[in-house]
Amino acid sequence: MSKEMSTEKKNIPEKEEKGYKVELYLYDLSQGMAKAMSMGLLGKQIDGIWHTGVVVYGSEYFYGGGIQASSPGMTQAGSPVQRLPLGVTYITQDVFHDFLRSVADQYSPRTYNLLTNNCNNFSDAVSNFLLDRPIPKHITDLPRVALSTPMGQMFRPMLENMQNQMGGVVPWGDSPINLPIINNNPPMALPSDFRGVPIDGKESGGGGGGGAGGKEVATSSSKTKEIDEEKARKEEGKVDLKKHPHLQLKLRVVKSDAKPIMSKDGDYKRFVAIVKAHNKKLLKNAASRCLSNDEVGALESFTESFSNPAVAVPLAVTQAIIKLIMKWPGPLLFPPLGLYQAIMLRDAQRKVLVKQYKVIIPKLIAIVSEEKAKDTVQMMALCVFLNMFANSNLSTLLTSDEAFMDMLVNALESESGFVKTSAARLAFNAALSLPKDGGSDGVIQLASILPSVCMEHSTTTTKGGNLAIMLRAIGQLMFCNDEACEVVGAMDFKPSDVVSSFKGSKVLLKIQNAASDVDALLKDVTD
Repeated sequence: MSKEMSTEKKNIPEKEEKGYKVELYLYDLSQGMAKAMSMGLLGKQIDGIWHTGVVVYGSEYFYGGGIQASSPGMTQAGSPVQRLPLGVTYITQDVFHDFLRSVADQYSPRTYNLLTNNCNNFSDAVSNFLLDRPIPKHITDLPRVALSTPMGQMFRPMLENMQNQMGGVVPWGDSPINLPIINNNPPMALPSDFRGVPIDGKESGGGGGGGAGGKEVATSSSKTKEIDEEKARKEEGKVDLKKHPHLQLKLRVVKSDAKPIMSKDGDYKRFVAIVKAHNKKLLKNAASRCLSNDEVGALESFTESFSNPAVAVPLAVTQAIIKLIMKWPGPLLFPPLGLYQAIMLRDAQRKVLVKQYKVIIPKLIAIVSEEKAKDTVQMMALCVFLNMFANSNLSTLLTSDEAFMDMLVNALESESGFVKTSAARLAFNAALSLPKDGGSDGVIQLASILPSVCMEHSTTTTKGGNLAIMLRAIGQLMFCNDEACEVVGAMDFKPSDVVSSFKGSKVLLKIQNAASDVDALLKDVTD
């Protein structure tokens, strides 16, 4: 089963992983008229009336008569006037196609709207899915800027006619969604390949850069930037922890430099063997859910390296595991999740996950939240989350995600001992990551639920390991956090009463130490 181990930062150089190159192709539907006439007609300079397509995996995806794809630059719109490099994605083509099928109703011939649901809105949605950031805003804002003016209305008949022509031309068949076959050799690139790329006479910098019309063009995921901006906004009102009175208390287990609990399972050879067996059975009736021979071979060749965090994980291995998690039925997910738990021990993989957050995290939350799911599968999904907390950006994203925090609260109240044990450890990790300066719903959620779960735990089980971890979680949550102290202090929670239920237990000392620290923090609230 899962074992605890504290994280250690290793001095291992990070190696860039190749991903799939993503570009935005721009077409001027006015064929130069907008640039020549816009200033006189609208009083604004507009360089083009843009139609866009996203080029990735060797195909161009666009919205015309439904979701379509073609060879790059070979659509009815003619030749692109600009090709903007957007970045590198690590999402596989089959997962991307699943996403497109899920939004096909939103981008159908019937739902097209010139101002609010057009080809550029589709490209924007695709960019957000693949790279977690939008296309340049001046493209999506164009209809509002140009067509909302009285003179701008003269362009509307021409644009509608062009769009109607495109809607009638379907490169592959006549259904509302037409996707290419999976490309086994798509164009690849490194994130650094997009640094310094000239776009409209401007150069992108180290972490992003100039774009068309002075707008920023993405070179990687925006998640890290969003996190940095959020931290900067909070910096002005941040609590000075160096002066907090809790630092003067003599605490036993609650620490200012506490490390998150990690999960490691050494039975990876068995996990790979089970994956092979399940994959072979599924090939008979559900081949689309299965790994290819090359993907199975990639997993097998990496079997001995899963347990060594110093060994980088090949992209083919990561993609195979994610494919299993996304496509396999719930009862079969224990071994794929066990393998994903292993690669989450590597910081390089955690950094990749920051870019894939919207793809992977909702799926893992759904696995834990499924009422009829096997508790062992739910437990292993929670163990995957445990290992994410070694990355500060992932920790920030998770603890500010309402769906994640709701999942954690529900898992703490689970009737399964497996689930509750992993949830207790995850609550400890979340307590370490939650902000200390107030205003966090997550702080209030955990501060409200953990004491109740502790009191219930002391009366329903004789196993004290979970209780010790939950008491430590309460202590870490309260430490230097006035908001958490107020919430816990307002509850009728007496740690000493909980301890008395475990006299003679092997973990009594751990429970006593954690309870003593919580008592000290509660006393500090009442004094």
